[in-house]
Amino acid sequence: MAITISRQKTAPTVFGAINCPRRVASANSGVKGLRAEMDGWRPKGPTMNPEPTPINAPAGDTFSTYMFTPPRGSLASRLPPLRSIFSARGALVALGRAIVFESDLERKQALVLLASGQTADLIDQPTSLKFVGFGDKEFSHTFDFAWVLKDGRRAFVYSKPAEKVARRNLNALVERMNAQLAPEVADGILLMTDEDINPTAVFNAELMHAARRCGNPVVEKLILSHCATQAQPVSIGALVALFGGGGLCFRPIIRLVAEGLLSADGKGRLGYGTLVAAARCGERVK
Repeated sequence: MAITISRQKTAPTVFGAINCPRRVASANSGVKGLRAEMDGWRPKGPTMNPEPTPINAPAGDTFSTYMFTPPRGSLASRLPPLRSIFSARGALVALGRAIVFESDLERKQALVLLASGQTADLIDQPTSLKFVGFGDKEFSHTFDFAWVLKDGRRAFVYSKPAEKVARRNLNALVERMNAQLAPEVADGILLMTDEDINPTAVFNAELMHAARRCGNPVVEKLILSHCATQAQPVSIGALVALFGGGGLCFRPIIRLVAEGLLSADGKGRLGYGTLVAAARCGERVK
């Protein structure tokens, strides 16, 4: 997804600090000695049907019992009522916290932005700002998201269906709002409609979002080590066949793609035919 914001960045105001990925510790890594550091962490007990260790796992490696960190609450300046006869409302968990949305379109846009590889933070329902509209009437507006990019740029996301944008001439209104936006507040406003969301991008974003919840350090280490030795990209299906386990290997592979540790060919939906390769020189894929 291309973004053409070119204003010089300055210190953020309504944008919060960029969040770091949550930490995960295994039960056999000295948990007792780490208790002082793990304030609020709770152990997740073994499942009823634990998945088997992959067939090519190093001797002695087994699945660890993970420490689960409950997600933090939303950063939204206001929480929309969940009941609505006009739109789907709810929250998704990403970046270690809840991110609320007021429509299915906003949910899809959030997932695509989170999966883009450009996102450092995504703040839902940021503090409202005042603008002067047509007819010199002042109004307040709460944007759907405040998007912080890894390169330091910051943009407000204005989400609306394309039909409403055309009917209400919202393009002109957003241009007027953007002209009033101080550089120290953000670099610009990004108007996003359903026409900007590719169904394939949504499919891949939803898959990556689900896979991020399925981390498995044993399988991921094996996959990364193998891919690092390959001169050419290898298909996800070949990796699954090599290491066994079906979904046991498929989900960690997708998670590695989502985290930028594996690069995908970028064509079509992610699946068994997708070619992946280890990120070059240990760098994460952007």
